[in-house]
Amino acid sequence: FGLPTIAVYLITTVKGRSENRYRDNATDVILHRMEEFVRDLAGSSADGNCPLYDHARVKKAVESYYRGEPGWTGIVNWWLTFELWRKSLTGR
Repeated sequence: FGLPTIAVYLITTVKGRSENRYRDNATDVILHRMEEFVRDLAGSSADGNCPLYDHARVKKAVESYYRGEPGWTGIVNWWLTFELWRKSLTGR
């Protein structure tokens, strides 16, 4: 709080470029603990009938994520969140 604005800007810029940045891995921990459920949900035929998203891409994202490709984390997380919300509305 006692530093001038320019000093804070420089410190945060340098910290942001360093290798030791903080990365929250809670999403990955949860998705890996729910792997069987997520794979079953992605493979179920009931979800294939939902016109709100591309089911083939969801299956590809889930398979790729669990093969170890972290670039799919956001898509899998979004789809799972949306699907759980959608099921809570329909009661299925």
